[in-house]
Amino acid sequence: MRIHITREIRPGARHILRIPVGVFGLLLGLTGMAGLAQPTISGQVVRVVDGDSLYLQGHPVQIRLWGVDAPERHEPGYQSAADYLYSIAHGKRVDCLQMDEDKYGRAVARCFLRSGDELNRLMIVSGRAREYKRFSHGFYSR
Repeated sequence: MRIHITREIRPGARHILRIPVGVFGLLLGLTGMAGLAQPTISGQVVRVVDGDSLYLQGHPVQIRLWGVDAPERHEPGYQSAADYLYSIAHGKRVDCLQMDEDKYGRAVARCFLRSGDELNRLMIVSGRAREYKRFSHGFYSR
């Protein structure tokens, strides 16, 4: 998947910049979505907690996937969501762009595989999790 950004330079002139989504995510880490620098957490996925949380090697704080709402342990679909996240992420190196910190002290982040695929989007598109629009404001629905 590629993101196409169009920026108006002067009336009548358009320049198109095509950036692979993984690189785009890393660029957001440098500039931040609101123009502020945001930390990037990188490492190998060593533990999948459930369908929207994981741990990276060398990073003691749990990472919660931003904008993703996967079923809880007692809800239908829990095991399917957890198993799918495990299958696409466990043992792989990811770059996570921290968007926030939740009330439990977890890093809330957008996480990208080296291929450029975003774990958050993959979970939603798979149907195993829903977009958490309260926080994402429809980011994945666009």
